[in-house]
Amino acid sequence: MAVFQMVVSRVGGGYVRERIRRRREPIPAAPRGGGGMCAAEAALKSGDIIGMTTEALVSGAIRYWTFSDISHIMIYVGGGQVVEAIDEGVVKRSLDAALDDAVVGVTYRHPGIRPEQQELVRNYLVRRSEEGRGYDTAGAVRAGLPGRRGGDDPPPVDYFCSQLLFSAYQHAGLPLGGVRPSRATPQHVINLVNQGTLEYVGHVRA
Repeated sequence: MAVFQMVVSRVGGGYVRERIRRRREPIPAAPRGGGGMCAAEAALKSGDIIGMTTEALVSGAIRYWTFSDISHIMIYVGGGQVVEAIDEGVVKRSLDAALDDAVVGVTYRHPGIRPEQQELVRNYLVRRSEEGRGYDTAGAVRAGLPGRRGGDDPPPVDYFCSQLLFSAYQHAGLPLGGVRPSRATPQHVINLVNQGTLEYVGHVRA
């Protein structure tokens, strides 16, 4: 973490140092407003959004950089599988494996998503994993910088986690909050929950 603080403070000056000073706690075991429930895998649907955080240093660094309550996003594609953008690139793997080091994992759903849109989201994600797309580290860093949120993006070559989610939903004709995929952060998912665009399904890890 000390190395991360040194690097970003040199890159961003006072703006980034202020971010570093504002510590973020891990996402709470119970959602805002109190209460909460466990979500068994059988309750999940293709296209569901799972936000998580871990105790790893990189998880804390992401939360610092993006002012986020969570550090990672993955998308459920059915059959006990998720697709996510991680260091190894865009991969499809089991939900259990993806949550292996999670402190907390929370599932959200777009209440207006139709079955055909779920299928479009799933197909988009699975194709990206089969194409061997890489992880866009530079893009993830840029997403945390201040800037314009609207507009269109060229088709990406590689992805970071929240970009993958927002791109898949955009492809399905269900853009999330007017946020450009290239500028999306995990905190945008939390914002969409707070705004009522996404609904809480339950905790898959707590």
